Amino acid sequence: KYPYPCNNIGYEKAGLELKNPLPVTPYNLTKGKELFNGHCAHCHGLTGKSDAPMVLKNKFPPPPPYSVRLKTINDGKMFHSITCGKNLMPANRNELSVEERWLVILYIKTLVK
Repeated sequence: KYPYPCNNIGYEKAGLELKNPLPVTPYNLTKGKELFNGHCAHCHGLTGKSDAPMVLKNKFPPPPPYSVRLKTINDGKMFHSITCGKNLMPANRNELSVEERWLVILYIKTLVK
């Protein structure tokens, strides 16, 4: 059970308390990339630049590009956003396991380096 409420209070608390428990390894980054491409890229774009087909076809407003957004968010807030959803982003707690969410976060962080 996820201990944080799916609201701004939970978002802030998760940001203070959660840290990614997984190490950055080639295997983890490869798995994170596979999961990202399958679950996230359709809105965020393959490179996290908000240039996904859904956005370019004006089906959805673009999410902030990772080069901008990752400066204002940490692992715990990313985990909370993936788990609970945030703004127009839907919750992915039923699609991605806890470990898979952390793998995606490891990969997302490589997109802005």
